[in-house]
Amino acid sequence: LSRALGEDLILRHARGRPQLTDTARAIAEQAEVMERAADSVAVLAGQASARVTGVVRVTATPILTNRVLTPAIANLTKIHPELMVELIPAAHNLDLVMREADLAVRLARPKTGGAAVLARKIGVLNYGVYSAASKTVQPWIAYEDGSAALPQAKWIADRVKAGDPAARVCVADAETAMAAAENGLGRTVLPIRIAETSIKLTQDDSYGAPIHRDIWLLSHAAHRDRPAVRAVASWLTKTLAI
Repeated sequence: LSRALGEDLILRHARGRPQLTDTARAIAEQAEVMERAADSVAVLAGQASARVTGVVRVTATPILTNRVLTPAIANLTKIHPELMVELIPAAHNLDLVMREADLAVRLARPKTGGAAVLARKIGVLNYGVYSAASKTVQPWIAYEDGSAALPQAKWIADRVKAGDPAARVCVADAETAMAAAENGLGRTVLPIRIAETSIKLTQDDSYGAPIHRDIWLLSHAAHRDRPAVRAVASWLTKTLAI
Protein backbone atom coordinates (compact mmCIF):
# COMPACT_ATOMS: atom_id res chain seq x y z
CA LEU A 1 0.00 0.00 0.00
CA SER A 2 2.87 2.33 0.82
CA ARG A 3 4.44 1.70 -2.59
CA ALA A 4 1.11 2.17 -4.37
CA LEU A 5 0.55 5.53 -2.66
CA GLY A 6 4.11 6.64 -3.06
CA GLU A 7 4.57 7.66 0.57
CA ASP A 8 5.68 6.15 3.85
CA LEU A 9 2.90 4.86 6.08
CA ILE A 10 5.04 3.44 8.88
CA LEU A 11 7.76 5.24 10.82
CA ARG A 12 10.42 2.77 11.85
CA HIS A 13 12.54 3.69 14.84
CA ALA A 14 15.73 2.03 16.00
CA ARG A 15 14.00 1.28 19.31
CA GLY A 16 10.39 0.66 20.15
CA ARG A 17 7.45 -0.38 17.99
CA PRO A 18 6.86 1.02 14.48
CA GLN A 19 4.44 3.95 14.42
CA LEU A 20 1.74 4.79 11.86
CA THR A 21 1.88 8.12 10.06
CA ASP A 22 -1.13 10.47 10.06
CA THR A 23 -2.08 9.24 6.60
CA ALA A 24 -1.87 5.63 7.76
CA ARG A 25 -4.11 6.35 10.75
CA ALA A 26 -6.72 7.92 8.47
CA ILE A 27 -6.59 4.89 6.18
CA ALA A 28 -6.89 2.55 9.17
CA GLU A 29 -10.05 4.31 10.33
CA GLN A 30 -11.67 3.75 6.95
CA ALA A 31 -10.45 0.17 6.87
CA GLU A 32 -12.10 -0.45 10.24
CA VAL A 33 -15.42 0.69 8.80
CA MET A 34 -15.00 -1.91 6.06
CA GLU A 35 -13.95 -4.52 8.62
CA ARG A 36 -17.01 -3.93 10.80
CA ALA A 37 -19.24 -4.35 7.76
CA ALA A 38 -17.47 -7.60 6.88
CA ASP A 39 -17.80 -8.78 10.49
CA SER A 40 -21.53 -8.07 10.39
CA VAL A 41 -21.88 -10.27 7.33
CA ALA A 42 -19.81 -12.99 9.03
CA VAL A 43 -22.01 -12.81 12.12
CA LEU A 44 -25.18 -13.12 10.05
CA ALA A 45 -23.71 -16.03 8.13
CA GLY A 46 -22.63 -17.73 11.35
CA GLN A 47 -26.02 -17.26 12.95
CA ALA A 48 -27.75 -18.59 9.87
CA SER A 49 -25.63 -21.72 9.72
CA ALA A 50 -25.24 -22.16 13.50
CA ARG A 51 -21.65 -23.22 12.82
CA VAL A 52 -18.55 -22.02 14.64
CA THR A 53 -15.84 -21.56 12.05
CA GLY A 54 -12.83 -19.39 11.38
CA VAL A 55 -9.64 -18.41 13.20
CA VAL A 56 -9.47 -16.91 16.69
CA ARG A 57 -6.16 -15.63 18.04
CA VAL A 58 -5.74 -15.95 21.81
CA THR A 59 -2.85 -14.48 23.76
CA ALA A 60 -1.95 -15.23 27.37
CA THR A 61 1.15 -15.41 29.52
CA PRO A 62 3.46 -18.31 28.63
CA ILE A 63 2.70 -20.25 31.82
CA LEU A 64 -1.07 -20.06 31.31
CA THR A 65 -0.76 -20.86 27.59
CA ASN A 66 1.56 -23.83 28.06
CA ARG A 67 0.31 -25.29 31.35
CA VAL A 68 -3.44 -24.58 31.29
CA LEU A 69 -4.81 -23.66 27.86
CA THR A 70 -2.82 -26.07 25.68
CA PRO A 71 -3.75 -29.18 27.71
CA ALA A 72 -7.43 -28.17 27.60
CA ILE A 73 -7.72 -27.06 23.95
CA ALA A 74 -8.78 -30.51 22.71
CA ASN A 75 -12.09 -30.13 24.56
CA LEU A 76 -12.89 -27.05 22.48
CA THR A 77 -11.75 -28.31 19.08
CA LYS A 78 -13.66 -31.54 19.54
CA ILE A 79 -16.91 -29.60 19.96
CA HIS A 80 -16.10 -27.20 17.09
CA PRO A 81 -14.08 -29.12 14.47
CA GLU A 82 -14.18 -26.21 11.99
CA LEU A 83 -12.66 -23.78 14.49
CA MET A 84 -8.98 -22.85 14.39
CA VAL A 85 -7.48 -21.42 17.60
CA GLU A 86 -4.08 -19.75 17.54
CA LEU A 87 -2.50 -19.79 21.01
CA ILE A 88 0.09 -17.03 21.40
CA PRO A 89 2.25 -17.20 24.55
CA ALA A 90 3.40 -13.65 25.24
CA ALA A 91 4.68 -12.09 28.44
CA HIS A 92 3.99 -8.63 26.99
CA ASN A 93 0.53 -7.33 26.20
CA LEU A 94 -0.51 -7.72 22.57
CA ASP A 95 -2.69 -4.93 21.18
CA LEU A 96 -6.32 -5.94 20.59
CA VAL A 97 -7.11 -2.57 19.02
CA MET A 98 -4.40 -3.18 16.40
CA ARG A 99 -5.77 -6.74 15.90
CA GLU A 100 -2.66 -8.50 17.20
CA ALA A 101 -5.10 -10.87 18.93
CA ASP A 102 -8.87 -11.44 19.16
CA LEU A 103 -8.92 -12.42 22.83
CA ALA A 104 -6.39 -11.73 25.57
CA VAL A 105 -6.00 -13.22 29.03
CA ARG A 106 -4.22 -10.83 31.36
CA LEU A 107 -3.36 -10.88 35.05
CA ALA A 108 -4.19 -7.24 35.71
CA ARG A 109 -7.04 -4.92 34.86
CA PRO A 110 -6.27 -3.22 31.50
CA LYS A 111 -5.42 0.46 31.51
CA THR A 112 -5.58 1.04 27.75
CA GLY A 113 -7.94 0.29 24.86
CA GLY A 114 -10.85 2.51 25.88
CA ALA A 115 -14.32 1.65 24.60
CA ALA A 116 -12.85 -0.53 21.84
CA VAL A 117 -11.78 -3.17 24.36
CA LEU A 118 -14.18 -5.09 26.59
CA ALA A 119 -12.77 -6.50 29.82
CA ARG A 120 -14.25 -8.71 32.51
CA LYS A 121 -12.78 -10.52 35.48
CA ILE A 122 -13.14 -14.30 35.16
CA GLY A 123 -11.12 -15.65 38.08
CA VAL A 124 -8.30 -15.33 40.58
CA LEU A 125 -4.89 -17.00 40.65
CA ASN A 126 -3.58 -17.76 44.13
CA TYR A 127 0.18 -18.14 44.41
CA GLY A 128 2.37 -20.22 46.71
CA VAL A 129 6.07 -20.78 47.34
CA TYR A 130 7.56 -23.81 45.59
CA SER A 131 10.94 -25.50 45.19
CA ALA A 132 12.29 -28.84 44.01
CA ALA A 133 11.01 -31.69 46.13
CA SER A 134 14.53 -33.08 46.55
CA LYS A 135 15.80 -29.87 48.13
CA THR A 136 15.21 -28.28 51.52
CA VAL A 137 16.28 -24.66 52.01
CA GLN A 138 16.96 -22.92 48.71
CA PRO A 139 17.73 -19.36 47.58
CA TRP A 140 15.08 -17.28 45.83
CA ILE A 141 14.87 -17.24 42.05
CA ALA A 142 14.93 -13.53 41.22
CA TYR A 143 13.40 -11.61 38.31
CA GLU A 144 15.35 -9.45 35.87
CA ASP A 145 14.86 -5.67 35.85
CA GLY A 146 12.39 -5.67 32.94
CA SER A 147 9.99 -7.85 34.96
CA ALA A 148 10.60 -6.25 38.36
CA ALA A 149 7.09 -4.74 38.42
CA LEU A 150 5.40 -8.16 38.54
CA PRO A 151 3.74 -8.78 41.94
CA GLN A 152 5.65 -12.03 42.50
CA ALA A 153 8.91 -10.31 41.53
CA LYS A 154 8.29 -7.55 44.09
CA TRP A 155 7.46 -10.07 46.80
CA ILE A 156 10.62 -12.08 46.16
CA ALA A 157 12.71 -8.90 45.97
CA ASP A 158 11.45 -7.91 49.43
CA ARG A 159 12.50 -11.27 50.80
CA VAL A 160 15.97 -10.90 49.33
CA LYS A 161 16.27 -7.36 50.72
CA ALA A 162 15.34 -8.75 54.11
CA GLY A 163 18.40 -10.98 53.99
CA ASP A 164 17.29 -14.13 52.20
CA PRO A 165 19.78 -15.36 49.58
CA ALA A 166 18.98 -15.00 45.87
CA ALA A 167 19.86 -17.59 43.27
CA ARG A 168 22.46 -16.71 40.68
CA VAL A 169 19.88 -16.77 37.93
CA CYS A 170 17.20 -14.24 37.02
CA VAL A 171 14.08 -14.92 34.96
CA ALA A 172 11.59 -12.83 33.01
CA ASP A 173 8.36 -14.77 33.55
CA ALA A 174 6.69 -17.42 35.70
CA GLU A 175 7.13 -20.15 33.09
CA THR A 176 10.91 -19.80 33.26
CA ALA A 177 10.78 -19.46 37.05
CA MET A 178 8.90 -22.75 37.26
CA ALA A 179 11.43 -24.52 35.05
CA ALA A 180 14.27 -23.10 37.16
CA ALA A 181 12.64 -24.34 40.36
CA GLU A 182 12.01 -27.78 38.85
CA ASN A 183 15.72 -27.97 38.08
CA GLY A 184 16.67 -27.19 41.66
CA LEU A 185 17.92 -23.64 41.14
CA GLY A 186 15.92 -22.16 44.02
CA ARG A 187 12.54 -21.22 45.44
CA THR A 188 9.97 -19.17 43.60
CA VAL A 189 6.36 -17.96 43.72
CA LEU A 190 4.01 -19.79 41.33
CA PRO A 191 0.27 -20.16 40.66
CA ILE A 192 -0.87 -22.97 42.96
CA ARG A 193 -3.19 -24.64 40.43
CA ILE A 194 -0.26 -24.95 38.00
CA ALA A 195 2.61 -25.75 40.35
CA GLU A 196 0.67 -28.51 42.10
CA THR A 197 0.60 -30.48 38.82
CA SER A 198 4.40 -30.80 38.81
CA ILE A 199 5.83 -33.93 40.44
CA LYS A 200 9.15 -32.11 40.80
CA LEU A 201 7.87 -29.32 43.04
CA THR A 202 6.73 -29.15 46.64
CA GLN A 203 4.95 -26.25 48.34
CA ASP A 204 6.30 -24.51 51.41
CA ASP A 205 3.08 -24.09 53.40
CA SER A 206 4.73 -21.77 55.91
CA TYR A 207 4.30 -18.88 53.46
CA GLY A 208 0.63 -19.54 52.80
CA ALA A 209 -0.55 -17.72 49.65
CA PRO A 210 1.75 -14.67 49.51
CA ILE A 211 -0.04 -13.02 46.58
CA HIS A 212 -3.01 -13.43 44.27
CA ARG A 213 -3.67 -12.01 40.81
CA ASP A 214 -6.98 -11.39 39.08
CA ILE A 215 -7.59 -13.06 35.72
CA TRP A 216 -9.11 -10.74 33.09
CA LEU A 217 -10.52 -11.68 29.70
CA LEU A 218 -10.24 -8.97 27.06
CA SER A 219 -11.94 -8.83 23.67
CA HIS A 220 -12.42 -6.30 20.92
CA ALA A 221 -15.87 -4.72 21.07
CA ALA A 222 -16.35 -5.02 17.30
CA HIS A 223 -15.79 -8.81 17.41
CA ARG A 224 -17.84 -9.79 20.46
CA ASP A 225 -20.74 -11.13 18.37
CA ARG A 226 -18.66 -13.41 16.16
CA PRO A 227 -19.77 -16.98 16.91
CA ALA A 228 -16.17 -18.21 16.93
CA VAL A 229 -15.06 -15.49 19.36
CA ARG A 230 -18.03 -16.16 21.63
CA ALA A 231 -17.27 -19.88 21.67
CA VAL A 232 -13.59 -19.38 22.53
CA ALA A 233 -14.41 -16.73 25.13
CA SER A 234 -16.84 -19.13 26.81
CA TRP A 235 -14.20 -21.89 26.80
CA LEU A 236 -11.58 -19.55 28.29
CA THR A 237 -13.98 -18.50 31.03
CA LYS A 238 -14.75 -22.11 32.01
CA THR A 239 -11.11 -23.18 31.76
CA LEU A 240 -9.63 -20.32 33.77
CA ALA A 241 -12.42 -19.55 36.25
CA ILE A 242 -11.28 -20.36 39.79
